[in-house]
Amino acid sequence: MTLSLNAKAKLTGGLTIATISLCATVVLWSGHTQAQSFDQLRASGELLRNHMDADMMHDAIRADVLSALMSRDPATGLSMAAAADDLHRHIERLKAGIAADRAYRGSPAVSGSTAKLAKPIDDYAAAADRIIRVMHDHPDQTTDELANFKRQFDALETGMENAGNIIAEHARSVETQARSERRLSTIIVNVSLAVLLIETLIVIALIGRHLLRPLLGLHHAMQKLSTGILDVDVPAADRNDEIGLMAGAISRFRTELIDRRRLQEAMDGEARHAQVRMIDELAEGLKALADGNLSGQIGTPFPSEYEPLRNNFNHASRTLGAVLQQVGSTVARVHSGSGEIVSASSHFAQRTEAQAAGIEQAASSMRTITTSVTQSASGAAQVNESVAGAHGDAMLGGEIVRDAIDAMARIEESARAIGQIVNVIDAISFQTNLLALNAGVEAARAGDAGKGFAVVATEVRALAERSREAAREIADLISKSSDQVSIGVDLVGRSGAALERIVAKVGEIRDLAGSIATSADEQANSLANVNIVVSNIDQGIQQNAAMAEQSTAAARSLASEADDLAVMIARFRFESNEKEQDYPIRSRAA
Repeated sequence: MTLSLNAKAKLTGGLTIATISLCATVVLWSGHTQAQSFDQLRASGELLRNHMDADMMHDAIRADVLSALMSRDPATGLSMAAAADDLHRHIERLKAGIAADRAYRGSPAVSGSTAKLAKPIDDYAAAADRIIRVMHDHPDQTTDELANFKRQFDALETGMENAGNIIAEHARSVETQARSERRLSTIIVNVSLAVLLIETLIVIALIGRHLLRPLLGLHHAMQKLSTGILDVDVPAADRNDEIGLMAGAISRFRTELIDRRRLQEAMDGEARHAQVRMIDELAEGLKALADGNLSGQIGTPFPSEYEPLRNNFNHASRTLGAVLQQVGSTVARVHSGSGEIVSASSHFAQRTEAQAAGIEQAASSMRTITTSVTQSASGAAQVNESVAGAHGDAMLGGEIVRDAIDAMARIEESARAIGQIVNVIDAISFQTNLLALNAGVEAARAGDAGKGFAVVATEVRALAERSREAAREIADLISKSSDQVSIGVDLVGRSGAALERIVAKVGEIRDLAGSIATSADEQANSLANVNIVVSNIDQGIQQNAAMAEQSTAAARSLASEADDLAVMIARFRFESNEKEQDYPIRSRAA
């Protein structure tokens, strides 16, 4: 079935509008899909950060308990009240972080694994709070509570590790899905824009081949016929549309002109004069046609044998006018369609630029989150270094306590030696007292001659008594000192054992802080990969904007071709209004 120009113009416009609508739908779908992917990426990043903070609070609570335990030694400079305040604050942050993880709706596995942590967290918090109260009210029961606290810590640590693995796996799956959706949307948008561009180029080529070229050929043929050149080929005479009808009319007119020229050569006299008059009429009519005036008709009747010539000329003029009017209407519709294409392409480019701006904001947000996680990782590394320093100080304290125990043992041995010396002094005093007593007895037997010796014996006996009393006092002091030294040795030994346990706990904290720092580095690397995905999405949007600009340029080229055709149609005057038709012509500056 052969279509008319009007039907072809409607079909072309409908296909173009349908293609533009399809491209707009694809772009909207792509934007919606990428927005959803970004929301999921941002939510998974927040989930990772919340769980990391909760994990740090889990370890911070144990550090608070150890700080409270070490605060019993005034030399540490720690306060049990400050440790209790830190404990309560860290418990609240732990519960808030797990509650935020539990509120996440992006994965049933994540919400289910974090929901299982509610009871272990409550038990862990209760054990920590209870051990603080016991250390304050009943210090002798602290060891038993420490065992219970350790069990609750290990139970919660297992649950936190399982939940962290599920969250990390979910974040990786979200990232993989976002990359797949970005690649799919980029391919679909690029294919849609390529189809739109190819269709626009095909429409321009078809208009130039099937409309502009035949009209220019008919115009040249009419110009030659108007100058009397009848040896000319009329193009597009075999077409079955309006241009074919117009070419057929011109071809019949050419044939009639050839026949008329043959008749004119055969005529003479008045017949020749009549033919000349008819030729003049036809020449004027052809000149009017060449000038673009299709409203003129030959009104003077021709001789009966030439009357069909006049009727055919008038019919050809009217047919040509009708065809050019229809062509003008088609040009107007093409002009309108190209304007819609330009408008749609411009809007598409604007929306693409808006999406590019949104993706840039998303990239900025992801860079901010990455910076925050990197800072957290740096803080975890600093905590690890501080705990390592504390572990070294605690080990040094253990060495000092062991040296103190050795010194106390040496003091105890010295006290025993002094006691033995005092015993010797006491025995010497006792012997001296006996000797002084014997000397006094001998002095009394000597009478007056021994009085001086008796005085000396009395002084020696008094000195011996004083030495014996001093030795007894020294012995009592040494005995008491030995008892105190024994008590001090026992206390220092117990302190050394407690410090050994503290050293072991600080070592565990050092290992946990190292694990936290490693986990924070891994999360920072994951967020860096997310930044790369968002940057790739931004590049795809920029490519889409460039293709939209190419589509706009092609549509403007189509509008320019339609303007050229409108300028050609505007040269003609039609019978309907006896004046030049006004067809819309787009400004070339547009």
